[in-house]
Amino acid sequence: YFIFIFLGWNNSRIILTQTNVLPLWCTYRGIICDENNQSSTFGSVVILGEPEFKKPLKNEKNDNYGIIPQNIGNFFNLQHLHLIDMRLIGSIPSSTGNLRNLSVFSLKNNYLPQIELNAQATYQSDVTSFPVKLPNVEITPLSKDQYKAALDIKQIVWDGGVIKMQEKVLNATAEVEIQKIEVETAKLKERVNQLYFNILQIEENEKLVDLLKSDMASRIKKVEGAVANGAALKMNLQTLQAEDLKADQRIIELKSARSAAIQMLGLLINKSLDEQTIFDKPTPQYDNKNVVSLPISRPELTLFDLQKKQIDESLKVAALKNFPRIFAFATLGYGRPGLNFLKNDFVPYGIGGLSLKWNLADIYSKTLKNDLQIMKNNVQIVDIQKDIFLLNTNIIVKQQSAELTRLEQLIEKDRQILELREKIKQTAAVQLENGIITANDYLIELNAENQTRQNLVLHELQLLNANINLKTTLGK
Repeated sequence: YFIFIFLGWNNSRIILTQTNVLPLWCTYRGIICDENNQSSTFGSVVILGEPEFKKPLKNEKNDNYGIIPQNIGNFFNLQHLHLIDMRLIGSIPSSTGNLRNLSVFSLKNNYLPQIELNAQATYQSDVTSFPVKLPNVEITPLSKDQYKAALDIKQIVWDGGVIKMQEKVLNATAEVEIQKIEVETAKLKERVNQLYFNILQIEENEKLVDLLKSDMASRIKKVEGAVANGAALKMNLQTLQAEDLKADQRIIELKSARSAAIQMLGLLINKSLDEQTIFDKPTPQYDNKNVVSLPISRPELTLFDLQKKQIDESLKVAALKNFPRIFAFATLGYGRPGLNFLKNDFVPYGIGGLSLKWNLADIYSKTLKNDLQIMKNNVQIVDIQKDIFLLNTNIIVKQQSAELTRLEQLIEKDRQILELREKIKQTAAVQLENGIITANDYLIELNAENQTRQNLVLHELQLLNANINLKTTLGK
């Protein structure tokens, strides 16, 4: 649907293309709709809120040249914005940066001529007359009822490039807002990475529990034979069976945790995931040897550059405020009297020429100078923010590089410990079968081996996660 909102006087108007327009809008005060739900209103500015509002959010009146209202940014789904036949003054509102779906914003038509049709009929108590009478000259007195209809045309000839620069400012603002989305998306990646590796860790723990149950089943079978032959106590068998049930409980907990993590990940990435979804382990791309030389290409750096560009364009627009504006104008009229007020007849008339408008207040006042200084200070602030961000990011990269080294060393030790624990468990299994140790003694060694396996899997996943985190920190 289209919403036609007319701003100010002089045929000035804004045409808005808004998605998700509801017929409810046609019930708003000042909105008139046809059968296609095309709405229009005349006169003052009508800026509407989201469809849930049941009345216009704000009404404002523009001056003869038109000011873009700040709450134009409320149209979050706006796709096209054409400012037609307007003599805009002031700057483009910063709220236009909220129009993230805006694909067309045209200011060029502001160069079109401004046309007004004016008409009036008056009656006055007195008119101009001659106080003396001349011989042989008869002067017809002017009528006290007078009429006039005129077409006024005004065309901007030169505005110092304000409109063209305003378009650049708007484009720069849109680029900044789009880049902010990229920054937020990058932050979301960290949350996605964490959930993904939580799922991988749960899956590895499930494999370890299955391995534990497999070993337990083998021991239970052998102990059952020993009990049947009177070579082992029944208590040893019951101890192993109880431990096997605890492993079943652990599997239930892991499956529930995996299901919850998959659902949360699906919500974050807006995809339908289920328990049959396969999660592959990523391949490491970095190590602690080449991290220092890797460049940082975070979206925040692009955002800082775009913010500087936005301020630079705004500086150029502010500097143009000191320039005069030149207009061509013409008036074509018909009325009584015409330009010759002594002729008491209906006659056509015309006026044409050039006019100059120059706001001298900005020259002698400190307002513009202060505004320019504030913008220059903002450029320096952005530079400082960029430097601080780079410093903090480099510190994080060094920390993550040290984490890679730590995890690589831990994994090496885990493998050595696991090799020893496997030998100890195998010896304990033989001793259990021969009745030298109890089931509790065997379970101690079995759990120790299982814990070592868990540590190895955990450190391997942490190494992968640290690698991905490093990639995210670098902006890759």
